[in-house]
Amino acid sequence: MRISAWSKAFETRDLEAIVSYYAEDVIVLPPNMPAVVGKQAAREVIRSQLAMPASLENGSPSRLKLHVPGTSATRGETTC
Repeated sequence: MRISAWSKAFETRDLEAIVSYYAEDVIVLPPNMPAVVGKQAAREVIRSQLAMPASLENGSPSRLKLHVPGTSATRGETTC
């Protein structure tokens, strides 16, 4: 399952594996910061978040909200 692999990438702090799941025109909404657009900008935000010890304090992300034009989906707790 792709969510499990994505969560595993966060657990192991594998930046390139994490970013591989994002589209070139991704929009990332980092906490307490303006939105960033594009894969390279997302990479830099994620790199800075992974560098913070508390960023994964509780393990991998447990909530994932995706938006695809015309749809909206929320994924709850993961079981990876």
